[in-house]
Amino acid sequence: MLRSVAKSYTRVLERYPLATNVSSAFVIFTVGDISAQYIEYKERKTADPFMVDAFRLGKLINWSVFIYTPVFMKLYQVFDCWWPKKTPLNIARKVLSASASAVPTNAIFFGYNAAYPHLVDFAFGGIDLPVQKIQDKAAKKCSDELVNTIKASMVFWWPVNALNFFFIPGTYRSVWTSAWSVVWSTYLSLIAHRPGVVREGEGKLRHRLTFNVET
Repeated sequence: MLRSVAKSYTRVLERYPLATNVSSAFVIFTVGDISAQYIEYKERKTADPFMVDAFRLGKLINWSVFIYTPVFMKLYQVFDCWWPKKTPLNIARKVLSASASAVPTNAIFFGYNAAYPHLVDFAFGGIDLPVQKIQDKAAKKCSDELVNTIKASMVFWWPVNALNFFFIPGTYRSVWTSAWSVVWSTYLSLIAHRPGVVREGEGKLRHRLTFNVET
């Protein structure tokens, strides 16, 4: 059964790589953010039922589907074009290049996380964008979290990417990365939604979309 599912997934992945990887990212970041929300819920030690914040979930899904996954798919293709042979030096180049890409990627993620509620206000409520406020929130979050996030990224992704570039065929690299991204997306969601900077004044139109989940 599992082997049949794996073969079917492989066929679809080879035929429609972008659509398949984006669909996989949708599932993975959904699991990651709900896991992060549940961890936060347990830490609060409240008697209230666990409620999934669908607005926050949508924010992470949009990041993964429209930005993170397509960009890194292309990035891996570029690395393979630059360094096609599987030599130790080329593997090191790919791993270090992927790690270097984490600096702007994580900075953009914090900026996106700060701007998203206000962009929703602007798109659906006609409310002016508080540009300075967004910049201040993004800068504060980067100041508080970016360095530690990059360090964590190196510790987590160096071995994952080394195995990825050395053993995994090009078509399946995003799948391998996505599987590990369950853990990483949970971590990103937790640090992005720590109390204070991002949640404070998130936008006038934002409604807290929730639904019950049995615990």
